[in-house]
Amino acid sequence: MSACASRLVLSAAKELDFAQHQIIVRDGKGGKDRITMLPDAVVPLLRDHLQHVKLIHESDLAHGYGSVYLPYALERKYPNASKEWPWQYVFPSNRLSVDPRSGHKRRHHIDENTLQKAVRQATLLAGIHKQVSCHTFRHSFATHLLESSYDIRTVQELLGHKDVRTTMIYTHVLNRGGLAAHAVGTARWISTGQGQAIPCGGRCLNCAKRLVQQPVAGRILAFP
Repeated sequence: MSACASRLVLSAAKELDFAQHQIIVRDGKGGKDRITMLPDAVVPLLRDHLQHVKLIHESDLAHGYGSVYLPYALERKYPNASKEWPWQYVFPSNRLSVDPRSGHKRRHHIDENTLQKAVRQATLLAGIHKQVSCHTFRHSFATHLLESSYDIRTVQELLGHKDVRTTMIYTHVLNRGGLAAHAVGTARWISTGQGQAIPCGGRCLNCAKRLVQQPVAGRILAFP
């Protein structure tokens, strides 16, 4: 199962920031935390889902359960946190089970395979005759960002790549359409796709490629 699926099912309610429209990804790529986007389109559905999950949590508490596993000895540091709403899984299991680590009966997160099966079913219903996994959405996310002229450093940060050269793999999208950068005099310009062009200010993907190919003192040159 991909790391993308693993991070999703392990998400806690406190990691969704509706006010800032962002998601905190804990222990992501490279074992680091990062922040990514929370799309406006999913906010209403996600709010409804969380209301349903909160009712399940309140029912568990009423029956003497309602605690979740906390990593990194957090349960000893915050003894009451495991039963508090912010720490509950966004996608909990539909049944209680015994935690083999502690012997406590609690509601864990859904199995990662459940998510993959849902993706496979959605793929079939959509008539997509290609192999699609949870990790495919990560690739699609990066590609669409680049197609929308996001600068390479922003994409790198959102994906959690340590090295910008890893992010550069996605720049194959430059081979199509009006997103290519053009040299006009001494400046580079980017087509907006609407019959207009704007100066890139050194942040377009062609500039990115040029900078990546010019290491200085063993390091990649910084972007403007």
